[in-house]
Amino acid sequence: PGIYMLEVRDPVSVAASSNPNWPAKQRAVIVLSDNNITFKRGSQGESMAWVTDLRNGQPVAGAEVTFHRRFEELATATTDADGLARASLNLPAADQYIPVFAASGQPGDANFAVVSSDWASGIEPWSFNLNSYGTSEQAVINLYTERPIYQPGQTVYWKGIVRLLQADEWTLPQAGEAFQLRINDTLGNVVLERTYTADEFGTIHGEFTLAPDAPTGWYGINTEYRQGEATVAYGSANFVVAAYVKPEFQIDVQSEQPEYVQGDTIRVNVQASYFSGGPLVEAPVEWRLIANTYSFTWADTSDGAPEGRFYSFDPFDPDQAAYNPYENSYLGLVQEGKGTTDAQGRFTIELPADLGASLASQSWSLDVIITSPTSQQVYNNVTFPVHRGEYYIGLSPTSYVVQAGEQAQVDVVTVTPEGERQPNADLDVVVYEFRWNSVYERAEDGNFYWQTTAERTPVYTTTVSTDANGDGALAFTPEKGGQYQVTAQGTDAAGNTIRSAAFVWAADSGYVAWPRENNDRIELVADKRLYAPGDTAKILVPNPFTGTVQALITLERGGVMDARVIELTGSGQTV
Repeated sequence: PGIYMLEVRDPVSVAASSNPNWPAKQRAVIVLSDNNITFKRGSQGESMAWVTDLRNGQPVAGAEVTFHRRFEELATATTDADGLARASLNLPAADQYIPVFAASGQPGDANFAVVSSDWASGIEPWSFNLNSYGTSEQAVINLYTERPIYQPGQTVYWKGIVRLLQADEWTLPQAGEAFQLRINDTLGNVVLERTYTADEFGTIHGEFTLAPDAPTGWYGINTEYRQGEATVAYGSANFVVAAYVKPEFQIDVQSEQPEYVQGDTIRVNVQASYFSGGPLVEAPVEWRLIANTYSFTWADTSDGAPEGRFYSFDPFDPDQAAYNPYENSYLGLVQEGKGTTDAQGRFTIELPADLGASLASQSWSLDVIITSPTSQQVYNNVTFPVHRGEYYIGLSPTSYVVQAGEQAQVDVVTVTPEGERQPNADLDVVVYEFRWNSVYERAEDGNFYWQTTAERTPVYTTTVSTDANGDGALAFTPEKGGQYQVTAQGTDAAGNTIRSAAFVWAADSGYVAWPRENNDRIELVADKRLYAPGDTAKILVPNPFTGTVQALITLERGGVMDARVIELTGSGQTV
């Protein structure tokens, strides 16, 4: 047991390469050990190591674990009966990006093991959409200018807001705290450098007059907050200096309606007027219509979503199990055209609200450019949603995780695009069971990767009619563990088809074939989207293992607040 370095050299390829920086060798570190260490480094609170036996997965008790950073010993702890060793490493904020090692035993010993906080490929915090360094920031500085663009000779007014993080609370710096600030021009030259002090509101502010011959381009404002000799926060902002000419005219772009429904006719009115008065007549007009995916949300108002409940309005594709309406949010150019303003400086754009084959609603942005007789161009735009139908279908499982063989309840609501409840909608409901097929295949590069496909099988159908308040409900019983998609489909008075879907997961004590990804992540599923203090959360642990395995569960915030080791007896178990 020990640490080994594998080095591979290919002198032939290096000699044939025209790139002198081509590496002459490739290296990899290999740890040979009977034990494994799972390491959780706390940015503020406790860090923890979990030592397990690689031969049987059982925790290793009584192992001494030493934590190191840059060959400096930070702490030592001994594992308990669950194989857990905890220690407060007291890492400075400036050291959050420096790797920390946890080691047990000595190289050559049978129980030797080592791990680095950087050995986390595929399971980094950001892979779970977590900001692992946010809580380590001891200060935040937000710098900004009162406008983004200036002419040479004008005065730039800027302001900075400073907040300090102390005991998980944002506080103000002391009045009179000094901040060194620099402004660099587009060539990198320092055009201002001086010290400013924070006021009683935790802000710094000032002004800077540009030289009449100041070079045009991007300028930068930078400051930093220091504690002793260490810099713990930076603040920066940018602005543009340009020799621009103020526009002679303005254009107003207004949609006749704030939003539209599939099948409507869209009318947008454009008005071009001189600032000196009078319309801009017979001026060339160019317009482009750009589409993006639109996500409908039900506002939490007196007539809106019940407090603490989340309704899914996401559409589904009856022909594609893997359909994701938000996978490509930018949908590109819908239409473009040209024209000329009339004798009143007006121009009207009229086009159909046609979503084509799109299953989801869209947000349309109409960009308009008008050119004056002096070749000056002015731009403006208007954005509005185009809804798939006259109402939306919302689905909200009372619990996202149920036990196989037990009833799953899903609340249904129909609401208009304005958020008002839509009464008396007849909906066709189909519940699909997802069956995942994962194969470990060799790719063209010689490596093996998981290839996962989904089969979607209907297991339950019914109809639901919402009442005079737009409310409805449905229930079904998943017979076995897995992932289920609840879909609802309706038709509005104009003949538009509206679809929505939500997912429910069924826990099972046996084996469930979950999708396999090319990483080591386990995507936990909570039974609710939002919890209140005192609630008990039920979490599904969809894992690929069979038989009994050990699982480490941690509750973390800045560090490990709570940890426990449990036994999982199935791949679809809840905790």
